[in-house]
Amino acid sequence: MVIERVVPILYFLICLTVVAELSDRMGLFEVLGRWASRISGGRVWQLWLIIAVVSVATTAVLSLDTTAVLVTPVALALVRRHRLPPSLFAWTTIWTANAASLLLPVANLTNLLALSHPSAVISASTWWPRVGVVGVVCAIVPLLVLAVRHRHLLAATLDHPDPPGGTDPTMVAIAGSTCAGLAIAFVSGVPVATAAGVGALLLCLACWWRLPAALDVRILPWRTVLAVSALFAVVTLLHGVGLTGWLIGLTGTGDGIGDHLRLAATGVLSGNLINNLPAYLLLEPAADSTGRMIALLVGVNAGPLITPWASVATLLWANRCRAAGVPVVWRSLSGWGAVCAVLTVGSAVGVQSLIA
Repeated sequence: MVIERVVPILYFLICLTVVAELSDRMGLFEVLGRWASRISGGRVWQLWLIIAVVSVATTAVLSLDTTAVLVTPVALALVRRHRLPPSLFAWTTIWTANAASLLLPVANLTNLLALSHPSAVISASTWWPRVGVVGVVCAIVPLLVLAVRHRHLLAATLDHPDPPGGTDPTMVAIAGSTCAGLAIAFVSGVPVATAAGVGALLLCLACWWRLPAALDVRILPWRTVLAVSALFAVVTLLHGVGLTGWLIGLTGTGDGIGDHLRLAATGVLSGNLINNLPAYLLLEPAADSTGRMIALLVGVNAGPLITPWASVATLLWANRCRAAGVPVVWRSLSGWGAVCAVLTVGSAVGVQSLIA
């Protein structure tokens, strides 16, 4: 049963990663970075807000891993260009990558697993009326925390203009149109694997036409696929040693706000201990209603902000930071991540209880 649910998700992951990688090689993210710098008006807070919006949009349409891998280097390049402290922009990409991954089903593999739940407590057609609204809260709260923590930096001005670039406008337009088309397809209820496959094929054809050097095996996310496959194997192992029953015992039952908070908190705890993907699968039997499923998704999506291994996106993000020469201070990130997780998850579950 798990294999039947996982294989289509891995296929989707491969296709969407190809879309993201080719969009990057076609210059889409470079153009977004120059555009952000150009329209910031010389103000740090405007530049940061643009990067935050791009991170949220990229997470919603192209998944949290795309934000971690492709938007993070854009943000860090802007930091170097304008000689700004890196923590605000680096934290923005990873916090929004995780917390904003409830906006659309494709944003996180846990969402796709929820849609394939045998009891179908959540469907793609009802995602936005219930889950998407809660996802907006999850996207906004981390930005508010960052704005308060970095309020002095946000009040500063920029004094280093953005240099001109040399991207191919045709390829940028094709990449941008494809990503926009995918967003429409995902919202419209088109099967996500089908849409991602078509998008990947279109960009491959475009690169074969004008940018053949972009087509190589490095656009395929084999390491990520192996890592995700290993996490699913871990779930089977943990099932065998009885961890599922122990965790479900922590979640309680019922559909009141207290019950939802308890389930979400268990998701936060287990997600940060063992990673959010196996945490979701271990706790899925406890999500036997729409409200409880949303609470679980809030916990395992927006809560893994504390430990480095809590999500694959966090590990990918840390690699990009190190590659850019930006140190990751886990003590500070984990401390503030815990604060952000509590505020975000608590606020989202509270909003969920109001709209239920």
